[in-house]
Amino acid sequence: MKILFAMILSISSCANTHKSFFTREQNLKRNLPFSEVVRVDNTLYLSGAIGIKPGTKSIVEGGIKAETKQALSNIKEILQHYKLNLSHIVKCQVMLKNMSDFKDFNNVYRDFFKAPYPARSTYAVSALALGAKVKLSVWPKSNPY
Repeated sequence: MKILFAMILSISSCANTHKSFFTREQNLKRNLPFSEVVRVDNTLYLSGAIGIKPGTKSIVEGGIKAETKQALSNIKEILQHYKLNLSHIVKCQVMLKNMSDFKDFNNVYRDFFKAPYPARSTYAVSALALGAKVKLSVWPKSNPY
């Protein structure tokens, strides 16, 4: 698999641990101040995903259900690029603008994940980028590249 952008650094305190940073070309062009994915050994750390329409800076319309579906679809698309899928996710962190959206969030979440579910933490936050109602960060175990 061709990696468009990668930098490998050794962590001085642990000689056998490496960090790799990856960002797909389409996101490099956006010049954002973060990596899309960071790999440490065989765990990936994806930057948080919101319900943004691909190729835009706009949140999808339709409220928490539509945003959750889009955010999870965005995560799914990123994972597919790295030859992974949602079953590789071992941990999910959820940030909700309003905890009253928890039930609706869970209803959509169940459309993407089946038991056994990844470990998950959910937090209420005061604000999210672009006025989003939900943001998800996930940690999948990776396949060797």
